[in-house]
Amino acid sequence: MLAFGSLELTTTELPSELQFRVDTQTGGASKMVLYAFIFLVSIFTFRPLLAIGGVYLAIGLALIVAAGLWMAIDALRNWNKRQTATLSVTSQRLEATGDNLYTNWAGAYCRPGKIVVPVSEIKSLGYQPGGRYSLAGFWAVCGFLTSRCLLPGLSRQQCTDVTVAIVRRFPEIGSQIQPKN
Repeated sequence: MLAFGSLELTTTELPSELQFRVDTQTGGASKMVLYAFIFLVSIFTFRPLLAIGGVYLAIGLALIVAAGLWMAIDALRNWNKRQTATLSVTSQRLEATGDNLYTNWAGAYCRPGKIVVPVSEIKSLGYQPGGRYSLAGFWAVCGFLTSRCLLPGLSRQQCTDVTVAIVRRFPEIGSQIQPKN
């Protein structure tokens, strides 16, 4: 069991396609620390109710206990969660399947999902840092306000490696797109 999680990128070359697989295993330590902090803050927030006593004290203690139980159950439920995303690349299409995929300009979330992007629609490939409505990872930009996250969670260097492998294996894709850094 990992405390802070891990991410593994695997590349497989097949006769007519190139496959990338991202296995992500979440750890629960960071969530447990956050929940412990929230729990302690809530205890100190309700401390003045001790002086008042009565109904307010009972309500405050009940809220603290309920929140503590909810946080503990949530952290334990997600302690060792595994997620997988796969990207299959051929000379005609890029097909992503996985647990955390984003598509569209507004960051529409498809989970679990499948995204198929014809090579003719791709303007650029590469790393995108993510933001308020999306994850960081390997993205395909397909036009004005249309992007698709094909491999979530990858670093900038891993995305560069994926782009280089795709362009090396399929030069026809490389001649059509502009690498996105």
